[in-house]
Formats: sequence, structure tokens, C-alpha cells
Amino acid sequence: MGMTRDQALIKIKKLLRLAGSSNPNEAAIAMRQANVLMREYQLTASDAAGVEEKTHEVRGKSARVSLLNLFSIIKQLYEAQGYTQAVYKGHGKFNRGYVFVSDKPGTVEVCQYALEVLARQLNRDCKAHISRVKKAANRAARGDVFGIGWANGLRHALQLPPLTELAPSAAVAAHLEKLGLVKHNTKARSNKSVSLNDRASGFLRGAKAKLHTGMNQARAGLECGI
Repeated sequence: MGMTRDQALIKIKKLLRLAGSSNPNEAAIAMRQANVLMREYQLTASDAAGVEEKTHEVRGKSARVSLLNLFSIIKQLYEAQGYTQAVYKGHGKFNRGYVFVSDKPGTVEVCQYALEVLARQLNRDCKAHISRVKKAANRAARGDVFGIGWANGLRHALQLPPLTELAPSAAVAAHLEKLGLVKHNTKARSNKSVSLNDRASGFLRGAKAKLHTGMNQARAGLECGI
């Protein structure tokens, strides 16, 4: 009885690891067997490369500028790729998914966890900042600007260079191309209530966020200072 496609993919990944052997005969045999299985099960190099995704979901269909900035910081910090998408939850309700993509083992788990704990802290600080603002539209606008400042403060604390688009690996690029992603621009909400103090306050709070990598990198042991 033959293997399923998923079982073949697991075996191909094992063979490709063996193809990196220092023994040239063993490496050559493993590569030949991997190629045979890829042809038989119509699998590509992208499939075999082990490209993985992890999603952090938040309520609401629309992307938030502050979370997009935080998302970009984490992608840059861990050299990952990513995209956002609307996630249908049923009964006409949607969440926004922030999806990390990488072919490096453990990376997407690290990114997802980092975004989870940092977003929690960002939301807490933002809620405290706008707690006395009575009008909903003013809270939304001032919260957006505070969040942008918060992400900038975090970037400063982490000593990251200006945001740059990292080139994906060939496997990740092929994976993203298959998805047929479309870029959308998201702007911060704004009105007359927004002030420079909102951004400055956010920057100061974000600069106090400390992201520590744990001793066990494979386990993605991250903590966010509170």
C-alpha cells in the first residue's frame, strides 16, 4: 500500500536532511530518492522546504495601524515574512489574522508568541492612555496615534534599523506567490482631538517594553517586561 501525500512529504524532508550528509554516496542516494518522490507525488521544492505559517488573530475585520507596525517590527527582528487576512468566524463576524511565514524551524512560533505578548501590553497601555476620553471617535483616533508611537518606541528600544523589506528565501517566495496576495494601505484614524502628546506618550511606553529571548531558542522562550 502506497504512502499518502502527507507521508511522502515527511519522508522527502527526512531525505533532504540526509542529502546534507558529509558522506557523498549517502547524500547522492538521498537526493535521488527525494527527487523520485517529489515527481511521484507532484510535490515542489517549496512544499519540501518546510514553509510554515502561524497566525495571531484579533477581533474585527480591519487591520490596525499600530498592530501592523508591531507586526513589521517582529518580522524584521526574526527575519520572517508575513501577511494579514480577514478570518471568517461565522454569523457574519470576522477577525483579522496577522500571519507569519518562514522556512526556518521555530521562527513562526517565536514570532506568533512575541506578537501575542507585545500586543497585550500595547493594548493595556493604550487603554490606560485613552481611559478618560469620553467620545468613541476620539478614543479610536487618539488610540491609533498612541499605538504608532508605542511601536516606534519599541523599535528604538530594540535598536532596530529603519524598516526594510527583507528578501524571502526561494521557498518562502514561491509559497507567497501561490497565495496571490494583494497589498492594501491602512491609515490611522485621525480627528481634531489627536495631539503630539498622544504619539510622544506612546513612544515612552513602547520604549519601556523589553523583549527577552529565552535560553532555549527552539522553545521560543520569550517574555515581555511588564
